[in-house]
Amino acid sequence: RLDRVKRISLYASAGAIREKSIADLKHLKQLGLDRVYLGVESGDDEVLLAVRKKETAATLESAGRKIIEAGLFLSTTIISGLAGPKGSSRHASLTAELLNRISPNQIAALTLIPMENTALGRVVLEKRFTLLSPAEILEELKLLVERLTVDRSQFAANHASNYLPVTGRLQRDKTRIIRELENALRGRSALVPEYSRRL
Repeated sequence: RLDRVKRISLYASAGAIREKSIADLKHLKQLGLDRVYLGVESGDDEVLLAVRKKETAATLESAGRKIIEAGLFLSTTIISGLAGPKGSSRHASLTAELLNRISPNQIAALTLIPMENTALGRVVLEKRFTLLSPAEILEELKLLVERLTVDRSQFAANHASNYLPVTGRLQRDKTRIIRELENALRGRSALVPEYSRRL
């Protein structure tokens, strides 16, 4: 019992959520749980398989919708650049489609930064996976936002891994967010330098 704690949030895996009933989640809400962070990463099953997520778009949708149905605040995270250059458009489009079906309260976009001591990091070092350039990341993010039809969802691409911090509420601020991304692509806005990007 922590009398001063007013809000409890947690990171959840889709599998852990699916193991619980709506009643279980509502009970946790009654006990003080307010917000759930769910790593979606991508709506593309091929990408999810490649990064060993052990989930599909369908299973992620099931978990996300259950959180919403229980009355909890759902914050989802996606990762720009996760599909490489060839899969970029498909990754953005399918991820937007998945998020539209879930309709989360918040969408947080992070940018891929592979660590050398991971399987993906080694694949990058061996030049078997090509990282997106900053411009390609912004193009992918722009396509994602263009395809999002969710309403009243908070959009945040202001994580330290991102090249351009942008935030707003969809659909209200959608045009402005796209304009900011376009301005950056045209060189009118400074990007975060590579040495300043962090996980």
